[in-house]
Amino acid sequence: MKKSRNSTIKKERILMMISSAFVLTALTVTGIYMKGRNEQSRDDGYTIDFEALENQVQNKYAEIEQQMNREVLPGEELSAKGEGSEKEMDYVPREEPNVSVGSGVVKNKEENKEKSKSSVPTVPEEVIDPVEPVSEQPELVSPAEESLVIANQLHFSEDEKLLKPVAGEVKIPFRMDGSVYFQTLDQYKYNPAMILSAEEGADVIAGVDGKVISVFENEEIGHALTLDLGDGYQATYGQLKDISVTIGTVVNPDTVIARIAKPTKYFSLEGPNLYFMVTKDQTPIDPQGLFR
Repeated sequence: MKKSRNSTIKKERILMMISSAFVLTALTVTGIYMKGRNEQSRDDGYTIDFEALENQVQNKYAEIEQQMNREVLPGEELSAKGEGSEKEMDYVPREEPNVSVGSGVVKNKEENKEKSKSSVPTVPEEVIDPVEPVSEQPELVSPAEESLVIANQLHFSEDEKLLKPVAGEVKIPFRMDGSVYFQTLDQYKYNPAMILSAEEGADVIAGVDGKVISVFENEEIGHALTLDLGDGYQATYGQLKDISVTIGTVVNPDTVIARIAKPTKYFSLEGPNLYFMVTKDQTPIDPQGLFR
C-alpha cells in the first residue's frame, strides 16, 4: 500500500512539473516578443531584463529534471493543496446511509406530506358566500321566427268559414264531377277553382289566416300566390297584380294581399276576375261551402 501511494505522489509531482514548464515556456515566449517590441520603441523607464529571465527558465528546467529523476523519499506525500501529512491523506468521506423504498425515511416524507395537506386551513360553509343564480335573459324572436311560430300554429277545417276574397259573384263555378262551359275557350271542361267576377284594380283580401308559401306567374291565371292554411289546406289566388306580400308573410282574413289585374287571354270574354282554388292534401275542394 505504501508503494502504491508513493507511485501516486510521484505522478502528481510530474504533472505539477509539466504544468510549471508550460507556464515558464509561455512567459519566455512572451518575454521574447516584448523584447523585440521594446527595442523598436523608446525607453519610458519601465524595462525588463529578459536575459536574466531566460537564465531563470533554464535553471528551472534543470531543477525539474532533477526532481523527476529523484526517488520519492519515505514520509514525503502530497495533499490536494500541496505537501501535507499522511493524516490528511487518510481521510475517508462519510457515506450516506442507503435509503430503501420501505425505509423509515420515505415513510417520514409521506407522513410530512400528509401533515402538510392536513394543515391547509378550511373555510367553514357558513363563511362562503352563496353564488346568486344568473337570471336568464328572455330570448328575442325575430319577425321571421315569429311568423314561423304562427304558421306552425295554423289550423283549418271545412267546418270553419271563409271571407270572400272579393265582393263579386261567381262567374264560373267549381266543378270536378262534370264539365262547365268556358266562354273564351268556347268549350266545356273540369274546373278545379272558382272564378269570381271583380273590377280591375279592386283589393283582394286573404279571407282566412295563413302563410304565403309561393308567389308565381302562370300563363292561364297570370300572377298568383298560394297560402298555407294549416292541416293540409292551401288556397291559391290568380289574376293578380300589385302583390303586397312575400313568401313567409303571415296574413289574417282582412289582410290585403293584391289587386285584380287585367284578365289573361284565357278569360278575356269573362272579363276581370279572381281565380280562387282551395285544396286539401293537393286535392281541389269546392270553396262555395266554405264561405260565410
